[in-house]
Amino acid sequence: MEEQNHLLKWLDHLYQLSPPTGVMCVGAGNGDSGWVDRLQTWDAQNVTLVEADETQFTRLEKNPVVSQLWQLRNEVVAERSESVLYHQATLASESGLVDPESLQTVWPNIRVKYRKNRQALALAELLSDSPSNWLWIDCLPALNLLRGAGDALLGVDLVMARILLNPPEVLAELGLSSLQAFLEARGLRRLCIEESRNPGIGLVLFTRDTQFVIKSLHHKVGHLESQLQHAIEVKEWVEATSQQQQQQILQLETRLKETADKAIDAKCRHKDLLMRAEHAECLVSEQASKLDSTRERLDKMYAEHDSLVQSQQELQTELTQLRAEREQTQQALLQQSTLLASIQEEHIQRLDEVIAQSEKLKGLLSEGGVENNRVRQALHKKAVELRTAQARSDQLEENLHQQQHINKQLTVEITRAQAQIDLIEGLEITDQRPL
Repeated sequence: MEEQNHLLKWLDHLYQLSPPTGVMCVGAGNGDSGWVDRLQTWDAQNVTLVEADETQFTRLEKNPVVSQLWQLRNEVVAERSESVLYHQATLASESGLVDPESLQTVWPNIRVKYRKNRQALALAELLSDSPSNWLWIDCLPALNLLRGAGDALLGVDLVMARILLNPPEVLAELGLSSLQAFLEARGLRRLCIEESRNPGIGLVLFTRDTQFVIKSLHHKVGHLESQLQHAIEVKEWVEATSQQQQQQILQLETRLKETADKAIDAKCRHKDLLMRAEHAECLVSEQASKLDSTRERLDKMYAEHDSLVQSQQELQTELTQLRAEREQTQQALLQQSTLLASIQEEHIQRLDEVIAQSEKLKGLLSEGGVENNRVRQALHKKAVELRTAQARSDQLEENLHQQQHINKQLTVEITRAQAQIDLIEGLEITDQRPL
């Protein structure tokens, strides 16, 4: 075991040789530990103190040793940012993620006051918010918290961690072996170890292993040289192919020029086609207008045709009626002609009788003058009857002439109607409606 305060001396030397760009202390307590005093002595500027216990954090804020320039955070730190079970111990410095009752081998009288779930932050998030290359983990379990640093641990040059000295097997991860194996794999070498006031608990100091760094640098240099060689080969290949590409570019430019000329020609032809299309569109529009006009005329003709058909039907009906009336008129005319002939014959017979009576009366006149007046009266009566018969005969003749005139008019109308019917039938044959 190293002598007391040997670790602090190492820290002083390291601080003088290479001052840290930032210091983060997880588990700072109330600030009464020698580590916080040493930070004040160094007049460190970029310092972050993290404490999970709320009571301890309140005392830390009021500690006059703490600089106003330092950043204080009341956070629970764990391997991952998640909700964790926090144990509040009767010994405030041992409150945290480890069950205090499991530490009774080093603290026989320690007990748990209460447990509660709290939201934790991973160390990587804290280092992202407050970049630091010196990291002090003055709480348990240090290994779990350092695992939460992830790749950010590669930027850490010094780690001081709290561990159990000679831990039981169930608490092996709280001891030195697991922590040392973890940090050495990441280029950190153990520098010294020191007991605390409790002989079961100690502090171990790790610093960046220069040989590891040199090997890493050599590896990086070899990798960079390999990349450089590859870049040279790529450059040679690029230069070799550049000329080919230049020729291809020239060829492409020539083809592009030809294509541009063709495009211009195609554009002119396209413009001409557009003009033709516009002209054709105008013609189509005119034809459409004419077609619409023709359709309107055709619809009008169809309407007229339907009207003519209806007129034909009406004329046909009227012709049928006129024919019937003509037949009736002809029958009436025939009857009247027959009646007139009979009346004329009767008149002729009566005229003959009157003439015979007149001759007879003339003979009687010569025989005696007594009956002369009676004879004259009889002659006058016969003359009146004769005139009446003659007037009736004239009236019948006039009626006959009127019937003949009506018959002629009916004949003319029948002929005209028949001509219209023939015309309509001709239109039906020559003017068929398209489907």
